[in-house]
Amino acid sequence: MWFACINALGDFAGLVGVGGLGVTGRWAELAIATWPIAWNFGSGWDAVFYQTHSMMPDPMKEAFYRLVWQLT
Repeated sequence: MWFACINALGDFAGLVGVGGLGVTGRWAELAIATWPIAWNFGSGWDAVFYQTHSMMPDPMKEAFYRLVWQLT
């Protein structure tokens, strides 16, 4: 399942895939979704992404779920 991200002006901002989302909650998906943001746009933009999801960045959770992603 995919959700469109809309910015404060109502413009399309991107897509978030939640097909692998399970009982772990939003962090399992969002930690992976922010990975390519840094690669493609540079550091700092992941905070904007989290703000659009009413969340604060959490480096420990990001590191954990990214490691789980790599190991599975």
